[in-house]
Amino acid sequence: MSILNNNPSNIYKILKERIPTIKNKNKDFMNELHNFKMSEEFWWAISGEYAILAEYTIILSKQDPRYLNELKNITTKFPIMKKLSSSIINLIGKDLIFGEKLNLNYANIKLSAEQLLIDYEDEHFINETEINTEIKQELALRHFTGLLKKLRLKKFKYFYIKLIKKITSVYQKKDWDKIIFNNNTDKDFKLILNLLLPDEINKYFPKWFSRLSNYIVKDKHKWKTYFGFERDIYQIILMAKSFEKYGDKNIKLISHGAFINITIWHLYRFSLFPNTKLIYKDKNLNYLRNSKNNTNNDILFCPPQLPWVSDFFSPIHFKEFMNVYRGAIKLLNDGLRNNKKIKIRYKNFKYLSGYIGPHTKEECGIPIENELFEDIVLKYKLVVSMPFSTISEKCYQNNISCLTYNYPYILTSKKSYLNVNRYPGVFSDSKKFLDELEKKIKEI
Repeated sequence: MSILNNNPSNIYKILKERIPTIKNKNKDFMNELHNFKMSEEFWWAISGEYAILAEYTIILSKQDPRYLNELKNITTKFPIMKKLSSSIINLIGKDLIFGEKLNLNYANIKLSAEQLLIDYEDEHFINETEINTEIKQELALRHFTGLLKKLRLKKFKYFYIKLIKKITSVYQKKDWDKIIFNNNTDKDFKLILNLLLPDEINKYFPKWFSRLSNYIVKDKHKWKTYFGFERDIYQIILMAKSFEKYGDKNIKLISHGAFINITIWHLYRFSLFPNTKLIYKDKNLNYLRNSKNNTNNDILFCPPQLPWVSDFFSPIHFKEFMNVYRGAIKLLNDGLRNNKKIKIRYKNFKYLSGYIGPHTKEECGIPIENELFEDIVLKYKLVVSMPFSTISEKCYQNNISCLTYNYPYILTSKKSYLNVNRYPGVFSDSKKFLDELEKKIKEI
C-alpha cells in the first residue's frame, strides 16, 4: 500500500519548507470562507494546524487517490487525527479483503531507531531541566469568554442551521466527485481544508467576535496555554488577535506530559512559536493522586493506543515494535499461569474510542485495571510501559519501579530519545528488555 510507504522525516521536511505557502493559502481560503480581510497571522493562529493537515492530505492522496474518497465518508470530526487515520485504516481493510498485499517497502531501509530520530528540532526540547513549581494555565479574559460560551445557545443555533440544510438538501443533489476530485492542487487544498475544519471555525464561526477582538485585546493580556482543545472558540480568537498584534510575546506555550515524539502538533506550534522550549519534566509529573503505598498487586502493564497512522508513522517500525509487544504479552501470560497478580491498564479517554483496548487476542485474558493510574500505581510492585510515555516519566520522577521498551515508530526527537534511554529501567534493545521483564516476573 503506497500510502504507507512514506519516509516520515522527508515528509516532515517537505511540510516545514511549505509552511510559508501553506500560510498564504490558509489566509486566502479563510478570508473567502468568512468574507473577511484578516491577516495571515490571525488565520494561522486559528486554522493553521488544519491547513498543514490539508497539505499533508494532498501529499498522501497523490499516492492513493482513494484516500480522499474515504476521508469524506468518515463522519468523525474530533480529534481530526482520528478522522485521517481511520480513513487509512479503512483502505488497509479493503485491500486485505480484496486480496491485495500491503507491499510495504523494506528496500534500502535499515530497521533501526535511527531512521526515525531527527535532531533539527532538538532546540525546542529541554530535557535536562526540572521545574520545581507547577505550571498552570492562565487564560486572559476567561470569565468574559466563559460567559459568552454560556450565552451562545449553540444547541438551538446548530439545530436551526441543520434544519435549513436538511430542507435544502432535498432539492439539491451533491456531486461528491466534483467536491473532491479535481486534479487541481490549489482547489483540492480548499476543499480538503473545508472538510477538516471543525464546525466552530467553519460554519458556526462567530464573525462578530473576531471584529470585537480587535478592540478588547491589549498588550497587557497574557496567556499560558497548551494551545489545544481546552480553548473555546472565543479564547482561540482572542489568542489569534494577540498573535496578530503582538506576535508570540504574550502567549506562553506550556507542555503537557512527556514529549519525545514529533508530530503535526509540534510542526504547527513550532511555526507559531519558533522560540518555544517544551519542558517535559514539571511538578505535574510528581503528582500521584490519593494513591496509597499498599503493594498487594505485582505488575501493571500499560500498553499504547493504536497509533495515528496518518501522523509521521512508520508501519515497518511499528511491526518490529509489535513483535516485542507480543513477546511481552507472552511473558505476562506465563506469569499469570504462575499465580502472579498482573493487570493491564488501557487508556480510557473518550476521544480515543476505537483506538484503545486489546491489540492482540493473546492479551484478552489479562485482567483489566479500570482505576486511574495516579490512584492505584503504588499498589503495584512494577509498572511495565511500552513504549516510553508520560507513564514512564511519571514513574521515573516518583521513584516507582518501571520497565520501558523505548522503540520509536513515529518521528522522534533524537536528543530526547537518547536522554530518556539513560533512565534506569528504560531499554532500547528488545532482547535486553524481554530478558529483564522475564527476570522481574520470576523474582516477584
